[in-house]
Amino acid sequence: MISSTDKPKERLFFNDAKAIIDKISELKILIIGDTIIDEYIYVSFLGKPSKENITSTLHEDIERKAGGLLTAVNILSSFCNNIDYITVMGDNENDEILISEYTAKNINQKIIFNRPYPTTKKTRFVLRGERPKKLFEIYEMNDEFIDKKIECQILEYLDNELADYDLVIVQDYGHGLLTEKIIKELIKKAKFLAINAQINSGNFGYNMITKYNCGTYYCLDLNEARMAINSKYEKVERIPLILTEKTNGKYIAVTLGKDGSISCNPSGKICYSPALGDQIFDTMSSGDAYYALSAPVLLLSHSIQLSALVGNLAAAIKVGIPRLDDSIDKVVFLDKLRLHIKDL
Repeated sequence: MISSTDKPKERLFFNDAKAIIDKISELKILIIGDTIIDEYIYVSFLGKPSKENITSTLHEDIERKAGGLLTAVNILSSFCNNIDYITVMGDNENDEILISEYTAKNINQKIIFNRPYPTTKKTRFVLRGERPKKLFEIYEMNDEFIDKKIECQILEYLDNELADYDLVIVQDYGHGLLTEKIIKELIKKAKFLAINAQINSGNFGYNMITKYNCGTYYCLDLNEARMAINSKYEKVERIPLILTEKTNGKYIAVTLGKDGSISCNPSGKICYSPALGDQIFDTMSSGDAYYALSAPVLLLSHSIQLSALVGNLAAAIKVGIPRLDDSIDKVVFLDKLRLHIKDL
């Protein structure tokens, strides 16, 4: 991993960090990306039948929530009251009700386009226990790009309104919203463009972050980063620099799970930031939490050390709360931030 000599020398002070966190409330933020319905079916283990090589389980419970870009929307809602989002979903009234119930109530404008396909849904079968284990998942989706009519409506909105946003956050799960024309418009006109393009079994590994050129901030996990640079064995500390060359991006952050994160800035400075916290309830969406809060902090501070600290703290809080709760209380966050800055 990263040696101690590679750790950043920048000194952080809580009052300065708090001032940056407080300024997030003054930003106007647009989040654009795919909506996903996350369904969790909880089961307990019964055993294996003697006649078949399968595992038998007992159905215990089911939970549904609105995920995808709405995870970032809800995480940021405690820190900023001026958030808009653009997304697409299927023409299903029940999905619209779920999204309305699940989304934070202080969100300004919800720009939702419907198309005649089911909203992307991921059903995960989870084995109950102290550390829940995902057994398998089922996708319901249509990954065709949005039709030209919807694309034109989004492009018209971006053309008229994009200049008014301080920060644009892209949540690209590879399910058809982010077309080539929309990506070009975002790159051309966004003041500060944060990009997260996820690779998953639903998009078959084709959703590379390198399709975004000249963005401001790129955030991805280690596996996605290795696929983007086409190298399984490259040294971790070299990966952000190679990604900078491939994307022409200004800032790069690569999350490393239990090992924290590694980032670089436009001058090529590398910053390693350790993971925080030890209470793990559920690791789902921890990367989304890192990304959602590190982006506005980076915009306001230009500090990869502070943004990485904030991102890792957000991820630590997220893994310690129940799966259906995507909110991060600002007061709790600042209390924990004070403790961690004392340790630096």
